[in-house]
Amino acid sequence: MRKKLQVFISSTYKDLIEERQAAVEAILKAGHIPVGMELFTAGDKSQLEIIKRWIDDSDVFLLILGGRYGSVESESELSYIELEYEYAVKKNIPVFALVINDELLNKKVSEIGRKVLELENPDKYKRFKEKVLGKMCDFFNDKKDIKLAVSNTLSRFEKRFDFTGWVSGENIKTNQELEEENKRLRKQLEKKKSEIKELKERLENSNSNENQEKDSVEEQLCVVKGENGEPILTEVPYIFFYHRMADAFPGVRNLKYFNNPKTAIKRLQILLKYPLQFKDNISNTSDMKDPIWYWRGSSCLDINSFKKLNETKCLINQKELEINRIAVYRGSDYYRNFVYVETKAEDSLGPGKEYTDKEIEYLENSLGYIYEEYGLLGENYISRQEFDDSVAVIDDEVVDAQDAELRVRYLSEYNFFIAPKDSPMNSQKGDQIGGKYLNGILQGTYDLDDFLDEFLKLPKK
Repeated sequence: MRKKLQVFISSTYKDLIEERQAAVEAILKAGHIPVGMELFTAGDKSQLEIIKRWIDDSDVFLLILGGRYGSVESESELSYIELEYEYAVKKNIPVFALVINDELLNKKVSEIGRKVLELENPDKYKRFKEKVLGKMCDFFNDKKDIKLAVSNTLSRFEKRFDFTGWVSGENIKTNQELEEENKRLRKQLEKKKSEIKELKERLENSNSNENQEKDSVEEQLCVVKGENGEPILTEVPYIFFYHRMADAFPGVRNLKYFNNPKTAIKRLQILLKYPLQFKDNISNTSDMKDPIWYWRGSSCLDINSFKKLNETKCLINQKELEINRIAVYRGSDYYRNFVYVETKAEDSLGPGKEYTDKEIEYLENSLGYIYEEYGLLGENYISRQEFDDSVAVIDDEVVDAQDAELRVRYLSEYNFFIAPKDSPMNSQKGDQIGGKYLNGILQGTYDLDDFLDEFLKLPKK
């Protein structure tokens, strides 16, 4: 059953009233519950303790950062939004931030005045903003950006995290209903065990192409067909990923590089072959519906599709990737296996936002890379704004763009990991070292061995 998530919204207030309202509307539209500081009056320590309890009870923490630092708590000499943010991080609550971009901030200054800027504690604001930009965040230029970012992030978080959430009493099953469901699941489990036993017998009796056939059939032990032919995953993600790795990289042990982009594409094509998504599973848990993910710091998502575009270029979900090289790690611990992917910079296609030199420098320093989003309508490129509107202008004609595909292209070198959903990467510490070392590899200050030393210290999920 789907849970309603409680989302705590933190921000300064008077300068961001419309932006907060946009976030509230997006949260409600997604079927979740917004709460925030407008319920309280900032001022004394007891109010701060109440706010902390509300954060404790929340599933997600959303920070909207404008141009102000906000009211400062006397004892810590930190603003309430920074205290709230730090508390959520400390409590391991999934956090994401929406940061105002310079264009909108300058517009607010021209319309409202300098009161939307931090005039009393500019150094503290700058330091806090740098801290926020070092973690998961998006920029916004209008209310539409906020609504889209909130919707996308909550959808991504629902897939990644096992939230407590809120469930309607009408959806809670009675003991009798639970007993009947248990009987049904036991029957289904016995059926799957029988299918697995049959596959094992096939494996034992197979004598041809011993090594490759072994991996191929062993993967079948993880995937069986449901009553309607849909793929069902019967093992945890890291076991499924282990078999995919064996198919794509037979004989590889420890760390190995594939520096030929054509070879890399062929191996990725095997690793990310169908099926990647599972409609159902015998344990009836969401953890086994999307077993393979890509990871880049706190920016991560399940991989649901792979397409070869040419000999050196592929499409993973919406990401266009001109491959430079990959590296594979297959260790003694199955759950630690991963693939490192490095891509080349590509030229801008033009339909998206034109970055200024200052914005390029800012993105490189904050994210570590530069990208553009656009829509692909047939053979025509359209802007992200036209994609969002589902209408575009092509050859001076207004056309329906509902069938356009969203694409992401990287204008600088880019890198990321591919690993199972239950990898040690899926943790707050994994996010931290992943982002740090991926950026460092691109900058030449670290190499993959440095990351591996830290990664092997992470505990099993």
